[in-house]
Parts: sequence; structure tokens; C-alpha cells
Amino acid sequence: MAPAELIYLPHLRPTIAPPVHSITTRLPFSPSPPYFLAASNSLKALHKNFSTSTHRFLSKSTTQALADPNPSKLNADLRNPNEPFGEITNPTLHLAENSPLLLGSSSDYGCDDFREKLSWLELMGVDFKKALRINPSIGSTRLQSIHNVVHFLQQMGMQHKDLGRIFGMCPHVLTSSIDQDLMPVFNFLLYEVKTPQEYIRKTINRCPRILTSSVKDRLRPALYYLLRLGFPNIRLVDCSNTILLVSSVENTLIPKLEYLESLGFSHRDAVNILIRSPRIFTYSIDNSLRPKYYYLINKIGGSHRDLIKFPQYFSFNLERRIKPRHRLLLAYNVSLPLPTMLKASDEDFWDILQKLQAG
Repeated sequence: MAPAELIYLPHLRPTIAPPVHSITTRLPFSPSPPYFLAASNSLKALHKNFSTSTHRFLSKSTTQALADPNPSKLNADLRNPNEPFGEITNPTLHLAENSPLLLGSSSDYGCDDFREKLSWLELMGVDFKKALRINPSIGSTRLQSIHNVVHFLQQMGMQHKDLGRIFGMCPHVLTSSIDQDLMPVFNFLLYEVKTPQEYIRKTINRCPRILTSSVKDRLRPALYYLLRLGFPNIRLVDCSNTILLVSSVENTLIPKLEYLESLGFSHRDAVNILIRSPRIFTYSIDNSLRPKYYYLINKIGGSHRDLIKFPQYFSFNLERRIKPRHRLLLAYNVSLPLPTMLKASDEDFWDILQKLQAG
């Protein structure tokens, strides 16, 4: 049977549905309290603290909506789950939808809607001008559509405090399609990378760019390449390695392996170096790897064996850590193993030097 896939029903918590059957089952986690209620409460609290200058940008229909939500709407029937995803209309979410930070004017989506988007994004800590410059589509996207994105991310475990950073770093998320862009990414993380649900939030926060990366063209090719190299799947679940999944196989991953092999490392040794220190994939060959290698071989007097034993050497800053500490060892006329020289804190390093000098 094909693996279950995540589907998004705005009126329910995230669910899984087998692709062939119409029966839906819940994900192996249950948000509590419901994210949309938590978001609504947070946003209502923010509304109370609005400055006059900000409040005047909000449409009259929006500010009235929060003050007088229609309770009768909360008992209406749920949307047909077989219908394709569209604008959220489920009445059980009206309390959240009517929050002044999320919903634009019900009468028009012109100047008032634009001002509300500006106010909302700035209240979240997003530089609106920068976001608009990076993603001009924000200007023409309805605030309701942006709200749908916010609600979906909250249902998937993202907290309100995460959203400002995510949107600030990747403004394109604001105008993403839930069905075509965001949902495939979460399916990929949960069912292909097999990321535990409790790591999803940390994974997204560590690398928000993954939300705007194509599963077909970027994420899945990177995953398959890393698995073929011999990466244990658990290493890819490690949130610190999420950036590898958004890396280009042709332009980023393969060139690093080829560079290590060009230095004289066997294919097996080069792969082991990369698996033990995956961040090497993200470093520039010209600006990072080559200068560090040259300094190790020609100044420190190291060898390939040193890098095979301690590939993390490439992770340390050449100008701020490697060179200063090596020069101090020369000045004190002492030597240290490479890991001890670089991994020790400044205080511990000085203690080691003093003990070596005294001895």
C-alpha cells in the first residue's frame, strides 16, 4: 500500500488519508490546545495594545468582527472534506479569522487591505519594505490568503513567535500555495525523511527556506544523493543538517566530494569526512575549504590523516580560531593535537598553554 499522505482540511487538525481510500485518520499527534484558538487569543491580546497610529489602518469591518463574532456561526456544518482546498469558510474558525491582524476588509481588497498587511507584518517583526522587495506578490495577495498560510503553519506545529522570523527570512512563504507548495514539503519531511513530528518545528525554524523549496526539483534529489553516499537517515533528521536538503546536488553537494577527492583522498575517505562533518557541504571551496587545507598542510604541518580523524577542522574559522591559536603554540614552542587546539574554549586553551609552559 502506498504511504499515507498529509491532507489539509481547514476545519480539522492535520489528518492523514490513504491515497486510494476516502477514510481519513488523524496524524500521530494531537495539537492541544488547538492552534487556531491559541493564535486567536494571542492576536486578541495584541489588538488590545494597538497604538493609535496602527489601529487607524485597520478596516472598520475588521475591528468590529473581533468585538462581535457571531456565535451562531460556530455551530454551522463543516465544509465537505472532499472539496478541493479553497478559502477557509468553516464557521468554527471565524473567531480566528476575524482577528484584526489576519482578516482584511470584507468590502474590498484595495488600499485598506494593503495597509492592514503592512500593519500586520510589522507587528510580527517583519520588515515590510524588504519583504515586498524580495516578493512583490505580497502587494497583490489578499490578506485572507496570507491568513490561510498562517493557520496551516500553526496547525503543523509552528508557534506565533516563529512566524515573524520565517516570513522575514523567506517572504515567499506568505504567498505560497498550501496545496502545491507547503503541504508537499511537510509530507516530504514526515514520510520520506521520516522526521519525527516533534522535530518539525525546530527543522523549519533552523532552515525556513525549506518551505519554499521544490520537493521534486530540490529536496528529493538531495535526499536521494545523500542516502546513496551512505548518510544514515537519522543524520538527516538532525535539525542541524536540514540545510543539506535545500542544497543543489549539481552545484553544491557533488563539487565538495570532488574537491576532497582532488586533494588525494580516496572516495571512501572523502565520503566518511563528509558524513562525519556534513557542514563541509555548505562551505565555499575557494573562500573556506581551500585556504584551510593549505594552512593545515603548509603551516601547521598536518596531513590527510589529521583530516580523516578530525574532519571538523574545516568548521572552525581560519582567521579567528585556527591561525591565532597556531601562532600562540609557536610562540610558546609547544604543540597540541588538532582537536585539542581548536575545540577548547579560550579559557581552557590558556590553561593548557600555561600548564605546558610550566611543565
